[in-house]
Amino acid sequence: MPYLIDGNNLIGAIRVIDIRDAAAREKMTRMLAAYQRAKNNSVTVVYDGPPPGGVRGKSSIGGLKIIYAGPDTDADTRIRKILDRAREPASYVVVSSDKQVYSYARWRGAKAMRVMPFYKDLQQTLERAGRMAAEFDALNDNEVDEWIRYLGLEDWQVED
Repeated sequence: MPYLIDGNNLIGAIRVIDIRDAAAREKMTRMLAAYQRAKNNSVTVVYDGPPPGGVRGKSSIGGLKIIYAGPDTDADTRIRKILDRAREPASYVVVSSDKQVYSYARWRGAKAMRVMPFYKDLQQTLERAGRMAAEFDALNDNEVDEWIRYLGLEDWQVED
């Protein structure tokens, strides 16, 4: 089952990442990318607002799909639209503790999951994969390459 995650909702509910941290979405994205690799399942995270500078509104890191809602809408609306356009909305697991998103997902036939049970699964999955939350402050070489592609910096060079 593909996961469809309200990213800001998840960040706001957990204590490992402070939503006020400028790098909060980057940290969450790294954790979700590792989770996706460990689960080998389709995972899409939707964040409120526009993407950070230089990042496209829709992109991916490995098998993790990342969507920024943009300046004129929010993640809740984008999640509802994804479910509306899906051939099989019942195949999705929507992760949000927002009552309206949670209820809408269930109404469309999707499985709805609150963020804390999902976060517990994320933690357990990463622990089994040998990754602890503190490790997401540093990147390995493969993750650095994925982030370079994600940020569109492949041709970027440091000048002396």
